[in-house]
Amino acid sequence: VKPGSNGLYMAALSVGAPPQRIWAALDTASSWSWIPEAKGNSSGFHTSQSSSSTMGAEKSLTFADGDTIHGHILEDHVSIGSLEVPSASIVLAQNLSSNHSSGEGLLGLVTENQKAAAETWFFKFFRKKDEDVDAKSSILTALWNANPQVPKTYRLDLGRPSPQLWLGVPSSESSRSESSEITFLPTLTRLPVANWYVSMRAIGLSYGKESPSLRMSFDFNYAFPFGAAALLDSGAGAIRVGAGIWERIMLGMPNGCRQDAGAIGCPCKDKEELPTLSMSLETVAAFYVLGLDSGADIIVCVPPSAYVTKSQTKSDWCELAIVNGGEHHTIFDMEAVVLGLPFFRSVSVTFDAANRVVGVEPVADASSLGQAAVCSDPKNWWSTGRRFSPKRVVVALMIVIMIGSYVFVGFSQSRTAERMRALLESVLGPGTLSNPSPNEERPSTQFMQMANRNPE
Repeated sequence: VKPGSNGLYMAALSVGAPPQRIWAALDTASSWSWIPEAKGNSSGFHTSQSSSSTMGAEKSLTFADGDTIHGHILEDHVSIGSLEVPSASIVLAQNLSSNHSSGEGLLGLVTENQKAAAETWFFKFFRKKDEDVDAKSSILTALWNANPQVPKTYRLDLGRPSPQLWLGVPSSESSRSESSEITFLPTLTRLPVANWYVSMRAIGLSYGKESPSLRMSFDFNYAFPFGAAALLDSGAGAIRVGAGIWERIMLGMPNGCRQDAGAIGCPCKDKEELPTLSMSLETVAAFYVLGLDSGADIIVCVPPSAYVTKSQTKSDWCELAIVNGGEHHTIFDMEAVVLGLPFFRSVSVTFDAANRVVGVEPVADASSLGQAAVCSDPKNWWSTGRRFSPKRVVVALMIVIMIGSYVFVGFSQSRTAERMRALLESVLGPGTLSNPSPNEERPSTQFMQMANRNPE
């Protein structure tokens, strides 16, 4: 894998017979793959030079950033590394938007079994008969069907000095070394979509390395029981959040930061002056009882080196890969967050397509002498919605114990309470607990009995 001209990470595909090498961007939010058609002296795929090519129906693709691809479905031999597919479906792009570099395509990493699992009876029942269901759109599905001995998993190591794509890696925790720090996250299967969505509990800005402190945080569990829907998208160059979260992030940034072409720009001489993005993600260890959430999570730290770049046109100016997604950045009434390349540079990500889980493992930060970045926990310990908070439980118990102790010692007529009152008054002085002093006049018992006597 290598960085491409558009900032994304590219993997080498061998297409056709004899094979032609095409570099394609890794995209975990797309099932379709496409390669550009060579025209004249431009680089791309030459159909005339492949004896195994079969041209199919027309196909158009539109992506979230507005890019469009139009061409035909190509059936041809494809190989990734040592794994081969005799016949895979891929779009041969003949008309491209201006944002695409010549000669580079896209490798979609969403698989068909994900799409099948995401389709509920509602969508199957109401789908139009002539609607294109993209039955053979995924190269990974074709690859696993042609190589059944390969586990249906893949791993992206994009934050290491030598970025790599691994196919068929072990996914269970027991199969990894004891020194591994991999943590597994469940996907949001309640969403009828095939993409990789995980639950984000909170996001914040953390300053400092040795003793990090939190300057800004937003706890999604306070408003959404299942948190925010965080899309893992290696084809996005930035982290995209809704307008409300973006404004909170702006307030937590250093003075002088401002909106710059939809993203954030800040004055800086060194990238490390800027905060670390702190994210809380739900893990598979979380469980729900009567709607209450146990709160198990992992804190992912995205250091400045992963989302900040020095400006090429302005001196002492940094550009932050955090984008404002607009007022209604939601999916199925859930707040949505897109975790693009800054997230993938901070953790190694393992995708288990068979079990629909995601494994994350922190990678060493270049500015931290080979150690993973550290950051503060962004969760709110008091306003947690239905999430269990140990700190809140401890504080609540302490308040209850203090109130109960005061009522018992101050008003109970038991000998134990009287002894405790006497002990406290000997230390704090008489009358501390509002008991009458010995010299204070009290109504006589005879008077009280007479006052309560009914007249005859």
